[in-house]
Amino acid sequence: MSTAIKANANSTTTTTTQHSLRQLVRTQINEYSRLTQLLFNHLETLADGKTPPTPPNDIMKQIVQLDATLMGAVEKIELHQKQQQRIRQVRLEIEEQNKAIMAVIQSLRGAKQVLELNLENLDEKRAVSADARSAEVSISDIVSYANRLSAYTSAPPNFNPGDPNQPFEPPYPREVNMRAGILNQQHIPAAALVTLDGGVMPGTTGPPPQAPGSLGRDEDGDDDSSASEEEFSLYGRIQDEERRRQEEQGQVQDEEHAGDIFDLDLS
Repeated sequence: MSTAIKANANSTTTTTTQHSLRQLVRTQINEYSRLTQLLFNHLETLADGKTPPTPPNDIMKQIVQLDATLMGAVEKIELHQKQQQRIRQVRLEIEEQNKAIMAVIQSLRGAKQVLELNLENLDEKRAVSADARSAEVSISDIVSYANRLSAYTSAPPNFNPGDPNQPFEPPYPREVNMRAGILNQQHIPAAALVTLDGGVMPGTTGPPPQAPGSLGRDEDGDDDSSASEEEFSLYGRIQDEERRRQEEQGQVQDEEHAGDIFDLDLS
């Protein structure tokens, strides 16, 4: 900043000196031209045999003095040119410094933006970390989930992908498994949830339903017996339907297997 002020001050001083020096040199050159013209006129008068009003020697002395003054002005002009060149160099240096300062300012601005972005990301990461710490997953849940996925992430030890008879377990529950789940049991009658040994199927509560006629008949014995028979018949229809679906699936697999064997024989 001080260099710029000095450069501006020097520039102002140099401009003033330039105007005064230019005016001085112009005046001296005009005087030199006038004295030279006067000297030639006086020499012409002497050639005609007349006496000039001013001796030529005096005019020549004035010309010599004026020439010395002009030489001093020339030295001042050279010094002025050197100072002007130095001012140009200082201005160029100031421009370079201004460019460097602007580059530093741009760099600082970019660093500020990066820091602000990092601070925003840090706040988000802190919030996510706090949520993760508050919702930690137990090891038992992780092990249970791993056991559930282990059947689908790797094949059994003796698995042969070229054997179509080996059952394939998709990574989602089959319809049979879904029908055997707790959600589907809500739509099955209580009599249908009895196991073969007379117990209650897993996922259900309460005592097993009793078969009709096991405890005798009370006042509403006929109604209870008919309701139980309807429930057992519904369960039988469900079992028959499931058995028929499995048989159809087995037939489709056998047909596909037979088709593959037929293709191999043809090839």
